[in-house]
Amino acid sequence: MKKKFCMAALLITLVLSGCTAPGAGGDEAADQTGQQKEQENPGEQPEKEQGQEPPKEEADPTFGEIPADLYPAVGGETTTTTTTTVTENAPVIENNIDDPAHEIVLPFHEESLLMYFSSGAGGWATELTLMRDGSFTGNYHDSEMGECGDDYPNGTFYVCEFSGKFGSFQKISETTWSMQLESLNYAPAGTETYINGTRHITTDPYGLSTGSLYQFYTKDKKVEELSRVFISWWEGRYQLAYDQKSGNPIIPKDLVLDCYGIANFTGNYSETTGEEEIYGFFSYDY
Repeated sequence: MKKKFCMAALLITLVLSGCTAPGAGGDEAADQTGQQKEQENPGEQPEKEQGQEPPKEEADPTFGEIPADLYPAVGGETTTTTTTTVTENAPVIENNIDDPAHEIVLPFHEESLLMYFSSGAGGWATELTLMRDGSFTGNYHDSEMGECGDDYPNGTFYVCEFSGKFGSFQKISETTWSMQLESLNYAPAGTETYINGTRHITTDPYGLSTGSLYQFYTKDKKVEELSRVFISWWEGRYQLAYDQKSGNPIIPKDLVLDCYGIANFTGNYSETTGEEEIYGFFSYDY
């Protein structure tokens, strides 16, 4: 009986030893195999197990996390983007005196203006074609049919063909610009020629003179702001009433030129009236 009991205890001991030995041996073998592979391939990283997230890199504690949209490439070049907003129907700015690169031109939109200086009586007139940049061409003519001779029975004509340029434009108001006559070219006065029984004598361009002050007026210029001498050359003077005592025109406050005008302040004064002589050119529509 005692012998059977000892045999049974030995059997149980052997069974228990067989269950634990393989597991312990397997783990030890696996550890040895892993160490062997690591020694053979020291730079090789272990394979990521399925479903396992890669480890996150820690931010540089000196600068912290740098937003990618602000600094696309740290240490590289950065770019700046400028956005320009375009407004439709933006007003076109002309005659910007503050901008020296912008060409200064006279304030009219026509390609050119045909302007006249005349009293309306007699056979004389000065005509000039004015461009926006101030350049012009023109002629003066005066016919004296009573000045006749054997070689010119049909009378005498005083003529002048000229060209020139206004410049130094300065805006005084919305309706008034000052300018200077920078050049004036024409043939010498006094040359006589005979054509078809008439005598032609070259002369100076009446109404134009260098060294004078000139002003350019737009169509909206109020007549009450103009000199009485200048108005005396304007065709619209015929529609004005005049004071019987002073002889001065009675000008409505809302009356405007309704044409372009050039005033030539000659600096000369009349011995009769004591007023400065002012010549006026006007762009009549005829």
